[in-house]
Amino acid sequence: MARTKSRIIIKMELVEREFLIQNEIIYEYKIIESYTPDMKKLREEKLINTEKKEIAKFKLRKVKKEEIQNLRASGIPGFILKEKGSYYYAEINNNTKFLSSNLLGSHKCANCKHLSALPDALGGCARIRENCSNIQKYDFITLGYETFNVTQESFVVVKCKNQKSFDKNKR
Repeated sequence: MARTKSRIIIKMELVEREFLIQNEIIYEYKIIESYTPDMKKLREEKLINTEKKEIAKFKLRKVKKEEIQNLRASGIPGFILKEKGSYYYAEINNNTKFLSSNLLGSHKCANCKHLSALPDALGGCARIRENCSNIQKYDFITLGYETFNVTQESFVVVKCKNQKSFDKNKR
């Protein structure tokens, strides 16, 4: 017996530091179910079509570090990209979510030895102690992004001067 099913994923894409694009990607699968002679059910999924649709497009503009606090205080939903000391801002929709996004690479904090509220001298991180907001305050973050004034805020660190990964053999 064969049937089809669709899986929809919302994905954010950064285009040349000029636009932040929210896409809806629809994956269509053919599901083939059969039974072995001893009545074990077999199921196979084959991707048969992919369709990408732009939902929203947000213009990025370069901003000064000093402007960011005012943008945050405005109450308008926003996105800040920090890259090598430069900042880019886009006004976004209130319901725009980035939590499962892999916009620039994976979030490094979860696998960092400094993921602690301890003082820096004892192996902690200022970002953790200070409640994980205001990306512009942390000079040690060289690539990352943050959202604010949205339903589900996010703060993702992709490159950090202080990042030290756990030794996988010692975990």
